Amino acid sequence: MKRFYRFLLCAALISSLHACSSSSDQVSGIIAEAQFETVACQAKSKIIKIRNDNTSEPQRIYGIHFEMGTNPDNFFKIEKATVGSSEFMAEANVIKEVIIPAGGVLEVLTTYNPRAVTPAGQHHTAYMDIFLNGPKLGTLQVRLSGKAETAAPGCVGGGGSGTEHVFTVTAITVRIKDKDAEGGEIVQHPTASGAFRFTEEGGVATLTPEGFPNFDIETPDNTVGADLVENVTGTWDGSNLTFEGASLAAAGGVITVTGVKITTGQSTATNTDGSLDLTGQALSGTTMKVVLAGPLPDNDLLDVLQGGVVGAEMELTQQ
Repeated sequence: MKRFYRFLLCAALISSLHACSSSSDQVSGIIAEAQFETVACQAKSKIIKIRNDNTSEPQRIYGIHFEMGTNPDNFFKIEKATVGSSEFMAEANVIKEVIIPAGGVLEVLTTYNPRAVTPAGQHHTAYMDIFLNGPKLGTLQVRLSGKAETAAPGCVGGGGSGTEHVFTVTAITVRIKDKDAEGGEIVQHPTASGAFRFTEEGGVATLTPEGFPNFDIETPDNTVGADLVENVTGTWDGSNLTFEGASLAAAGGVITVTGVKITTGQSTATNTDGSLDLTGQALSGTTMKVVLAGPLPDNDLLDVLQGGVVGAEMELTQQ
């Protein structure tokens, strides 16, 4: 995994330094643009094709994911990559280790599913990075441009049908438990950007990435933002809220925490180096506490915290 991190850093410097390798061809830049047009809450898919023009050597693709910060609302999604009869499914918008045979073609299936209408004359834009790691080195980018000037029927606030519930985030407490962290626990109080909002119809609640407040988490190795990867459905009875099996992503999707329970009840997480047990609070008057917890993945961007767990407590006030 450390090799992956070093390659990302190297690839990011190629266009300005040209110093990552002196023996291989180096390439970088935007090679294509895919344009999507749909209505909000209605997905549209396209296949991006990349050909290996080398007819004698295979080309290694070390990773495919979105450029950090270019897909904040998760309107774009990387579904899978295909080379011949082999498929490589994406996990939280990340695909790793793909080989394009000599003269072969890589096909990347992408989806645009906006949950908000684009203002007149504007587009949603994201950049998909394709990292080459031999014989050519570099970062190829595909610009994804989406437009949704109208919304599908029942697309309330871009987040699905039903009644919208909006809460101001008054405080967040982030807890990281890991035996290798100083004192065994890291506690932070980041500032949230955006409200916590979900829609509900017939007791079924829907939480979308843009309805999940964004906040930064500082680790001994990096500072990363926490984002909800995709829509998740759950239950709401007017005071108790629960979403099971959510996925959170950071660092442009390179770090993914899966199997997260977001709830006003109890959320627990256990890993090899730590565990968490957090308890929320049902809506009482206008206040509510939502908690979440999940295991941290083995990822070199985390280094010290691999094997630990992360959780958050969000204090909310109904608008």
